[in-house]
Amino acid sequence: PLTDGVGGEGASSEAAQSAAAATAASASATTRKKKRSLLKPKADDSDDSDYDPIAEGRKKYKATHATFEQRFAQCQAFKLAKGHLNISPVVSFGCTGSSRGLGGWAETMKKQYRKALDGGSVYNLTLDRLEELEEIGFGFEDAEDDDRKPAASASAASVSCSQSNDAPQAERPSSIWDLRLEKCRAFRAEHGHLNIKKSHTTLWPWAERMRSLHRQERQGEPELLDSQKEKLRDLESLGFE
Repeated sequence: PLTDGVGGEGASSEAAQSAAAATAASASATTRKKKRSLLKPKADDSDDSDYDPIAEGRKKYKATHATFEQRFAQCQAFKLAKGHLNISPVVSFGCTGSSRGLGGWAETMKKQYRKALDGGSVYNLTLDRLEELEEIGFGFEDAEDDDRKPAASASAASVSCSQSNDAPQAERPSSIWDLRLEKCRAFRAEHGHLNIKKSHTTLWPWAERMRSLHRQERQGEPELLDSQKEKLRDLESLGFE
């Protein structure tokens, strides 16, 4: 009987240990599950497996950054309200929840403008946008630019004095349009014509835009800006096709 009692107590102890181990394992599994659920990004009324962090990032960016088309429309509204497009850095005109106002965006465009005219590398799409802003009279030159001009001139003079040769220096284009005309002349000198096709990836998108303006002028609707008409006359004089 004594032996049986000991055996019974041992069995009971083993059962208690097994139950405790099972409880601990269950608690550990529950904890791990909770941690995983906290780490997973949640999407409203959708399966977690459909979550796309890149798409979510783009959505958040669009919610806080205006597109070029929106900024262009704000520029037109600003000109209508103020009578000019000399936009200072502190202007918040048209700011509707975006990360910065119209003035901050205008400063970025001015920097890209100077970079393009100075021969820097600028995306073709950016050149197109700068040219569109030129057409509506956007003020790329401001007081800050005027303050830099004397220093820039002095620097240029010192460079020219240090050069011993008399080689002619290329003039800085005065506008994006002048830069475009330079590229057209270079293209004609190389190919013997100005029939820019799709294979010429650098100039073709811009050339298509000019052709679209030409068709628009022939149709008469909508009416072109005077600056756009002048551009078409410049291209005609070069033999643009």
